[in-house]
Amino acid sequence: MIRLNALKVMSSQIINNGIPQIYVSEKMIECIVAQQIDEKRYFVLKNEVNRNQFFLRSEEFKKYFEEIRVKGTNNEMVERVGREYDEYLALFTRTVESFDRHNSQSQLDLKHLDRLSDSLIKFLQVLKGELIDGEKERLVSINTFNQRSLYFLVILSGSALFFGVSFAFLVTNYFSKTITKIKQTTQMISKGKYENFPILTSEDEVGELAESFKAMGARLKELEAIHLDANPLTRLPGNLAIEKELLRKIQCRVPLAFCLLDLDNFKAYGDTYGYAKGSEVLTVVAGILRNIIESIGQKEDFIGHIGGDDFVLITEPSRVHTLCQRIIAEFDKTIPFYYDEPDRIKGFIIAKDRNDVEQKLPLMTISIAVVTNEKRKFQTADKIAEQAAQLKHYAKTFPKSIYVIDQRRT
Repeated sequence: MIRLNALKVMSSQIINNGIPQIYVSEKMIECIVAQQIDEKRYFVLKNEVNRNQFFLRSEEFKKYFEEIRVKGTNNEMVERVGREYDEYLALFTRTVESFDRHNSQSQLDLKHLDRLSDSLIKFLQVLKGELIDGEKERLVSINTFNQRSLYFLVILSGSALFFGVSFAFLVTNYFSKTITKIKQTTQMISKGKYENFPILTSEDEVGELAESFKAMGARLKELEAIHLDANPLTRLPGNLAIEKELLRKIQCRVPLAFCLLDLDNFKAYGDTYGYAKGSEVLTVVAGILRNIIESIGQKEDFIGHIGGDDFVLITEPSRVHTLCQRIIAEFDKTIPFYYDEPDRIKGFIIAKDRNDVEQKLPLMTISIAVVTNEKRKFQTADKIAEQAAQLKHYAKTFPKSIYVIDQRRT
């Protein structure tokens, strides 16, 4: 029982300490990405809201940093992240002051800010990788501990023969099977298999340990799915998470509004300004969606990134008008500043369209296709996505940012 209690403690450490730290490191990366967006928007738009949002994100980052620092994991790397982040904040404040005085040094500071934020993200990704590797090593340790426990039980069974063969057989058989199943479970988790664990039904410490492993497997599977599915550029949930959320709402039969967002003339922008500027626009759009949901949305609202210039918002029909109007307003106010001034003043660029014909193409707009279950009943996520795709083509026929809501009935 002592060894089983030790196993329980080790598994609890993974659930209550290791996995939360991995989650915290992911949230720290999201904070830095969001601050990058707020930083760029401030220096382009000179909007005090963006500067305030930058410092709000800073407080959020510090909270996560303190949480991961207190845990005492990889102190050297954590302290390095802290020093880099302090330097990043100080440089941002100094750059704001330089901009206010129209100091030529501010352009150099902006480049240095980009390097610092990129460096911070790399450090945090390394830290996250080390945390994941550490939990895998701990699982290997649990596996080794199980093996030793099995040897211990063999010795115990030999000693027990002196006191009664029958009693020793029953005890040894019970614990041997239990330890073997636990060993199989830890091997499955260490190989990335988080389902169909061997069944343990006892109500003692063994049963509690089994439940701990089950919870650990479920959480590891969820984290792995989030990590693999998230869009690497915007860090928004990808196709798997979008489909899962959509199915959940369909099955719960709750009011649902599925919004498919598409950037018009994005390809022409990327062809003209290059891949890096196109990627920057996508991160800005992701930031706009995050900020709007955080400010006027609800915790049930969901945003995702299908890929390319296609985004998704899942909300309730009662909020869809307000959210879409706010998204369009923020988009139309922000995106023109990512064009060079001559193009922004003209209101168009000379580029090739999708048919490879060179012509005047307007500045980017956003089309939002909205499908709800108010008048129609949907059984599958595919059907909603199909209707939204059809409606998107209609929305893109308008030469401005617009949202259209499907009014068809079942």
